[in-house]
Amino acid sequence: LKREKEVMTTEVRLVHNLNQNYIYNIGLTVGLAAIVASIVYIFTGMGSANVKFDSDSKESENSNDVAKGGKKDKSEVKESKTKVTVYFGSQTGTAEGFARTIVEESSKNGFEAKMVDLEEFKPNTLQTTTMAIFLMATYGEGEPTDNAISFYKWLKNESGESQPDTLSSLNFTVFGLGNKQYEHFNRMGKFTNRTLEEFGAKRVVEYGEGDDDANLEEDFDRWRTSMWPALSKHFHQKEAPSDDSTDNELPALKYAVETISTANYVSHRDLPLSELSRDLPLAVPMSRHFFSSARLPVLVNRELRTPLASATSSVGSTRHIELQLPASMSYLTADNVAVLPENSPQLVSEVAAAMGYSLEQVLQVSDLADSSKKPFPLPVSVRDLLTLYLDLTGELRHSTAKLLLRHLHPSVSSERREAFQQLLRDENRAQFRQLHLSLGALLALKEPLLAPLTVAQLLSAAPLMQPRYYTSSSSSSLHPQQVHLTVSVTRYPLAPSPALASSLLAPSSDPAEPSPVFTGLCSGYLSELSPGVGNSCRAFVRASSFRLPADVSTPIVMVGPGTGIAPMRALLQEREHQKATGANVLFFGCQHSEVDFLYKQELQAFRDRGVLSELHLAFSRQHPGGSKVYVQHLMLKTDTAASLATLVVDQGAYVYVCGATAMGADVSKAFVQVLEGRGVDGAQYVKDMQETGRYVQELWSV
Repeated sequence: LKREKEVMTTEVRLVHNLNQNYIYNIGLTVGLAAIVASIVYIFTGMGSANVKFDSDSKESENSNDVAKGGKKDKSEVKESKTKVTVYFGSQTGTAEGFARTIVEESSKNGFEAKMVDLEEFKPNTLQTTTMAIFLMATYGEGEPTDNAISFYKWLKNESGESQPDTLSSLNFTVFGLGNKQYEHFNRMGKFTNRTLEEFGAKRVVEYGEGDDDANLEEDFDRWRTSMWPALSKHFHQKEAPSDDSTDNELPALKYAVETISTANYVSHRDLPLSELSRDLPLAVPMSRHFFSSARLPVLVNRELRTPLASATSSVGSTRHIELQLPASMSYLTADNVAVLPENSPQLVSEVAAAMGYSLEQVLQVSDLADSSKKPFPLPVSVRDLLTLYLDLTGELRHSTAKLLLRHLHPSVSSERREAFQQLLRDENRAQFRQLHLSLGALLALKEPLLAPLTVAQLLSAAPLMQPRYYTSSSSSSLHPQQVHLTVSVTRYPLAPSPALASSLLAPSSDPAEPSPVFTGLCSGYLSELSPGVGNSCRAFVRASSFRLPADVSTPIVMVGPGTGIAPMRALLQEREHQKATGANVLFFGCQHSEVDFLYKQELQAFRDRGVLSELHLAFSRQHPGGSKVYVQHLMLKTDTAASLATLVVDQGAYVYVCGATAMGADVSKAFVQVLEGRGVDGAQYVKDMQETGRYVQELWSV
């Protein structure tokens, strides 16, 4: 629905009070001849939003455009804007969020942009597109994201259908999202950038790329800031307007929201997968996990670390979790399990209270871009929406915080307002990251910073909950009805600048109040799930790259320090079940043998039973003040290196590596050295092993 086509604007905002009647605040814009209002139970949206009252009514535009400076004059309404399509290939939602930022900024820069998930990519449409922006994330070892697989296959052009002039009418630019710790850094972005040009498309803005190992959002913001002037110069022969010119204009909403009867509503926590999955064909591509995740009961949740008696501080936490699989779900050994976390009941209640929501209210939500699509199962109660579908706990993006700056509470002091504005300046990003702000924490501050948001406003600001992936630590042959996870819990105290915290967040002055602690969204959620009736998590299975050799006499070498031990435990269970005759060699590392030696008894038992041929252990903090020993150091010991070379070169061993990206890079270098000791080209040998599936890595950034 386009704002230019609307002729009448009306805002009806419902304020719920248990002891009073509903109060309607009706604002009228210039040109409204008569007040037309229906008594409809709705939550409306911000700024220039459209609100759908019922299936037959016309849409209306919020009159706050006038107060917020967002109303367009007639000349602007009539101005023809260049259409831009923003394609995104995203695995965790970051590229999708970047796409949304571009769309929100497009109008003030003289363009009309729309987002398209690459899963819905159509070659014929691209051939008739004037301008396209591609935001391409690289997944794993240089692979396309799940939603970009079909697009990647089309780019590869194995059928030879695309010619050098196939995209001769297209102008384009590409931004790649990657991590420099991976060997194939931004492979998808670079491949897309090169191939589009080979098909005849014209690059009008230089290729850009971001590094998640440093600061991906800053990289994107720098590229985006230079993109708009380049596009304006190319299409409009003029510079883009200054960013400061429309700081008070509120962005258009993505959804229309209306309330419906609460009768017969069943919480989505209690809905079976068979019912949720009925609407899977209607799901927005990046939200399909909401319709395809089953609830897995928690059978076991135990701590794997052991604090020393002399320990004066926390040693951290790593949990072993066992989940019951429904009959409809299966997995293969060392597959990935995608877990959908939930926001805590306390946070949900605090946000609802701060925003004035009734948790039991039931909503119908319509995507304004395509009303046939569903962002999550509908209808939905406010409680389910805040608990299951909106990410209120994950770290707030800088760009989202800048949007919220336009919605400060009227009671906020000038000093606090200035502190927030200063915090969001580009040069203060380090301070912003130091706060580890979440959207939920910002909304629920005891001394409000933001004015209450309607549900439609919140839907436009909050990212949707994204799954977190864990490589399973169990054999599907040994445990066909269960899947095991090994979860490191991210938790550490925050130490923001006291002056900044005081001026911005206005924390309690009570010295007895504990210092704030940052807890990872999914790991913190999983750590609190106790075994018992009703305790479960939403999850689905995704294939991993860990697959054992078909010949059980083939040796395997496993490198898995820390929680990288998870798939190695699964592979060892499977090899024992197979009665494999090939050697099984494991390199494991941690800080201290008595603290975080995960699955210590199990690994020793594998060795005692002869399942583990060799167990190499590196303890990096065993002796305070001493030199740190890591797994790659063990690999380079003379005797060990010779043995590894024999296993790999002479016996065709498969190699599996799991853990942090930096560790993976160091282990790869160590293997190159080991192989060069045998007189072969180590780098080429490792590359050949990767291409044939004999050298497999699953790594993550920390």
